[in-house]
Amino acid sequence: MVPSNPTSYGRAPMDQAWSTPTLREFSSATWADLSVAEQRRIARHFAYAPAMPPDTFSDLSLPHHRAEGADVVWRGVVAAAGRLDQTALPSDQVADVRAHLANHYEQFDRVAPWKRSADRWREFCRARDARGTTWRDDALAALFRAHGFDLEAIALEDHTMDTRKPDSASRGARTELRHVARPVEARTDDTGAATRLSGYAAVFDTPATIGGLQPFVEVIDRGAFDQALGDDVRVLFNHDPNLLIGRTKSGTASISIDQHGLRYDVTPPDTQVGRDVLALVARGDVDGSSFGFRVLEDTWTEGVTADDLPVRHVQRVSLYDVSPVTSPAYTETSVEARAEAETITAAVVARREAKRDALAETERRRRRVAENIATSY
Repeated sequence: MVPSNPTSYGRAPMDQAWSTPTLREFSSATWADLSVAEQRRIARHFAYAPAMPPDTFSDLSLPHHRAEGADVVWRGVVAAAGRLDQTALPSDQVADVRAHLANHYEQFDRVAPWKRSADRWREFCRARDARGTTWRDDALAALFRAHGFDLEAIALEDHTMDTRKPDSASRGARTELRHVARPVEARTDDTGAATRLSGYAAVFDTPATIGGLQPFVEVIDRGAFDQALGDDVRVLFNHDPNLLIGRTKSGTASISIDQHGLRYDVTPPDTQVGRDVLALVARGDVDGSSFGFRVLEDTWTEGVTADDLPVRHVQRVSLYDVSPVTSPAYTETSVEARAEAETITAAVVARREAKRDALAETERRRRRVAENIATSY
């Protein structure tokens, strides 16, 4: 069951810290000792309960309200949205849970990711109909990817798209790669033999210029990977899915977050690829790291650099893989990122040209006034 009237509660400050509340934060009593009214009150801090009131506190899913005062917490809403696909919800309740969280997004003047996807899906369908494209799943999926859309878990009217996460070979145009200019290191065992690799796949709060036809400055914000820690992340060599050297699901790799950024640690297999990568890193031939990702949430502003480059703050991502890499830099960006950078750059250039034209017109008028005065004497 989904609580009703989600926007009747207050809104906590946007930067309010968030952590999953425990029963102790709501009451010193056990769940069984609480009254039905108190159990219902606590349940309204969550997006889903199998019954109302639930049998146990652990039955509650997707918290996003402060225990004290019940204000909605933005980071809690984002965390709940990020865990939707990992939460066992009845199929007939998924739409209601999404609608509940989408209302909270609107409280903070934001649009839920799945609603943005649905809007774009409608635009795509209109374009498809205008072209007279026949509805066939495989052909439509290919056309969908060709237009730079990533297949997402969205259902609209009678049409449901594939929810599987694309692998490296089939990623859409929204997938991006970034290189970190911080070396990957080989760790040795007691015998001095290299057995593990570790490094930073991403660093926080460090402006980096992403090149291309529409360059921009990018900053990975702290918290961008918070929702990715529970994902099944692969460690690849050079982002090649055929060169797998570790995986968090199997326990051969791990990712963690510290004050610097996203760190990974992997024990490569005793295979030709694993041995080669260890040897290349130990010799210094491979000295960088990279990560493949899709941006789920970002903000763009005009730049304050001498070149007036747009600045992109990446706030939340879906992480595909981390990789030791041989290439000196990865600056592959999505269609959306290039379009956003181009739009902001065009606006800055237009204002600069307008200012230049205005100054030139002012100078022309000054010259005409001076000439008129000169001919009067």
